[in-house]
Amino acid sequence: ANVYAAGSRPREHRGVPVQGQERTPVVKQRQKHTAPSHRSNTNWALIGLILCILVVVAGIGYYLYMSQSDEGHRITARKLVLEATPAQFELAQTKDPLRIEEQEELLREWTGIPAHSYWEVAEEYLNTGDLNTAITAFTLGDIMDPENYDGLLLKASTYEMLGDQQSAEELYLYLISDVSTLRTEAYTALIRINQAQERRPEAAEMMRLAYASTKRENYRLQREDYI
Repeated sequence: ANVYAAGSRPREHRGVPVQGQERTPVVKQRQKHTAPSHRSNTNWALIGLILCILVVVAGIGYYLYMSQSDEGHRITARKLVLEATPAQFELAQTKDPLRIEEQEELLREWTGIPAHSYWEVAEEYLNTGDLNTAITAFTLGDIMDPENYDGLLLKASTYEMLGDQQSAEELYLYLISDVSTLRTEAYTALIRINQAQERRPEAAEMMRLAYASTKRENYRLQREDYI
């Protein structure tokens, strides 16, 4: 009985079954290898905002450069000079009351930069030998600043280089009659032109006028010798 009882007693130790001799086969699950997901940390919205800010800042900087700096003014002056036409010059100086609004609009565009920028650009063209464009720039400067003696003197000299003696002479006469009676350059230029053309009475009269206006003794002595 005891043998039977011992043989029928389950193999256990305090209620925990003891693993038998034969081991239960273990079913191994096949592991799936999944590719790791590369999650982007780039904040495109932030990058877009930064780019927009940079564009705005660059635009403001360009506007300030063009509207405030001397070189920006010269760039604008060159553009306006190259775009200017004889019709615009006629409009700028017209007295027609029917064209006043049109004239004011044109002058607002031209007066957006200082007048001296036109004179500086005119000298640039003159120094590079582009005499016709220099005359255009001088004319714009003249419209904006009609009493700039030095600028108009250069314009008259440019007319002479172009062979337009009549325009040069008219401008020299304007300088001595309307801009300055005391400066000597225009008198000297007119005396030279009259002598070169053998207009002796006009040359002598200009010497007299130069002495009477400037009180420079050299003009009186020059006239005495010339006569």
